[in-house]
Amino acid sequence: MGFLDWLTGKKTEERQNASPKIDNSGITAIGNTEPVCPYCNFRFDTMPQKKKQCPKCENFVRSRTRPFDNKKVLIKEEQMIELERQWTIKNGRSDGIILGAAPEVRQQHSQKLANTIESNKNVFTGIPPESAKKIRQIIADGVRAENTVGVISREIVRQVEGVDRERAITMINTVTMKAVNSESRNRYAKSGIKKLERLVVLDGRTCEKCVANNGKIFMIEEAAAIDAEAHDGCRCTWIPVVDIPE
Repeated sequence: MGFLDWLTGKKTEERQNASPKIDNSGITAIGNTEPVCPYCNFRFDTMPQKKKQCPKCENFVRSRTRPFDNKKVLIKEEQMIELERQWTIKNGRSDGIILGAAPEVRQQHSQKLANTIESNKNVFTGIPPESAKKIRQIIADGVRAENTVGVISREIVRQVEGVDRERAITMINTVTMKAVNSESRNRYAKSGIKKLERLVVLDGRTCEKCVANNGKIFMIEEAAAIDAEAHDGCRCTWIPVVDIPE
């Protein structure tokens, strides 16, 4: 399994279960356009304009704009990843980050991601600047070659003194997520997006600060500052907020 498959979560069973398996090149009419809970079909008095808990099933419902027709819809929490996938397609990023892309397209994305990794001045706690630079270069070279995380982490351990495999994997997580988020912010900005919503992986490894930011909306300039201060191993990302006139 290559690096991009790992990065996009192709091998992660819970992500596969969370996202409907549809045509990777398509955009679908995801969500409810009526004020109806996508979990239990409870009808709200009015269309919620933000995240809201259903009074019947007590699940949290998301109010988002879908790329299919720019309509405001209600979706489940677990549909957020699929909604982001569809926005990446609509914004012209139907490349290697999309599972099943052609090899030449995947390579193009790998090159772009590697260049971003090299240009970002990631700092690792307790690691001298020269060693940090070397680690970034090893990761970038591994991404270009579409090596697995295992291969990249072993190369870091071999070339950088004092770094074990677990720490190496955390560094790979940190560098690549910052690079991916940097690309996403730039792409959204070029598309005229001004606001982004923080999408957080909620599990036992999620820190309190990240949990507190889940679902919050920030201006795109604020998002850049948040990413710059992200802790080692942060897995948080962004989805666009599109303001559609009522």
